[in-house]
Amino acid sequence: MAHLAAAASAAARRAAEGLRAAVGQLRQDAQDVHWRDVAQEFAPKRMWREFRGKSVRTQAFVAITAYTATTTGMMYGYLRYSRSKALRQHQLVLKAIRGE
Repeated sequence: MAHLAAAASAAARRAAEGLRAAVGQLRQDAQDVHWRDVAQEFAPKRMWREFRGKSVRTQAFVAITAYTATTTGMMYGYLRYSRSKALRQHQLVLKAIRGE
């Protein structure tokens, strides 16, 4: 049992050291990189050009994934809206039955 605790402690220590290193690297990157460089990297025209340079298979995969995520989100939103609308109508019917 003690060896499990020691292994868990060592794993936690390694994870904490890795997290500290990542935070330090992020802090250093934030100091070294100007925001305009980042904005230029994510310029829509540049991103579109790079995307169109990818293989057709990659473009199709991205398109299908984006379509799936969008339609799933829209269906989820519609179902929540429909459910809340039905609940409101149900409450109105109950109020009318009770005579409120």
